[in-house]
Amino acid sequence: MGIGDSFSNLFKSDKERKREAARRLRRAFTKAEDAVDTVNSAIRELNQSKLKAWEAAKNAAAAGRKAEALLALQKYRGFEVQVYQLEKRKWVFENYIIRLKMADVNNVFAESMRALNDAVQVDVDLVVDSMEDIDDKLSDVTALDKMWEKNFDKNMNGMSVQETDIIPDVDSLFASLQGEVALDIGGGGAKNVSSKASVNDVQARMDAILKDSSEK
Repeated sequence: MGIGDSFSNLFKSDKERKREAARRLRRAFTKAEDAVDTVNSAIRELNQSKLKAWEAAKNAAAAGRKAEALLALQKYRGFEVQVYQLEKRKWVFENYIIRLKMADVNNVFAESMRALNDAVQVDVDLVVDSMEDIDDKLSDVTALDKMWEKNFDKNMNGMSVQETDIIPDVDSLFASLQGEVALDIGGGGAKNVSSKASVNDVQARMDAILKDSSEK
C-alpha cells in the first residue's frame, strides 16, 4: 500500500474499511482455491501419464521384453512419486485454508488471525512468483521439500508415513504387472478390475492414512 493509499484511508468510514478488508479476504481465499485447482489439474495430467506408462510396461511384459517393461515401470513409479508429493502439499495447504476460514467465521483470536492471514498472503505471493519462474525463484529445492515434509509430519499427529506405505517398489509393481498380463492372455477375456484400480489409487491410500491420523 502506497503513501497515497494510506492517506486516502484516513477519510474512509469504518464501514468502507471493513468492506475493503472483507473484499481482500475473499480475494485471498479465491487465490488459494485457484492454487488448489492448479495442483488438481497437475495431478490429473500426471495420472494420465502414469497409466500410459503402465500400459507400455504391460505390453512390453506380454511380449517378453522385461528390460523395457522395467524401464516403463520406473517411469510409472516416478509419476506416482510426483502425485504423492503433490497430494501431500495440497493436503497441508488445504488444512491451512480450512483453519483460516474457521478463524474468520468464528472471529476468535482476531489478532492471531490477522497475523496468520498476513503470512498466508505472503506465502501465496511467493508460490505464485515461484510458479512463474521456478528455476529462478527456488534456489534450494531440497530445503523446500524438507519444509513440506516437516509440515506434513506436523499435521499427521505423530503418525509416521513412509513413501513405501503409499507407493509400491518396482519389484512389487512388476509382480502385479505380470499377474495382469497373465489374466489378459489366459483369462478368456476376463479383466482384472482390481489391478486396474490399483495403478491409480495413490489418492485412496493417502485418504486411508490421513483418516487414521485424523481419528487419533
